[in-house]
Amino acid sequence: MDGMSDQGCDSIEKLKAQLPKMEQELKDQGKFKDFYQFTFNFAKNPGQKGLGAWPVLIDDFVEFARPHIGTKSTAV
Repeated sequence: MDGMSDQGCDSIEKLKAQLPKMEQELKDQGKFKDFYQFTFNFAKNPGQKGLGAWPVLIDDFVEFARPHIGTKSTAV
């Protein structure tokens, strides 16, 4: 996925209109893995190697993404 401006999203309404396309893109395992890695690295503090306990945000994302990627595994 590209940045919001690259997606043509300069308003909340346009972002909402793009969500189905973005959800479709996450069905691609490579794109899902890239997005997951970005989210994981974004949640860490500089120099931190892991998150310890998974933040609620990531748990919620995995629950959201599971039906869209067709797997019950959270391993990436």
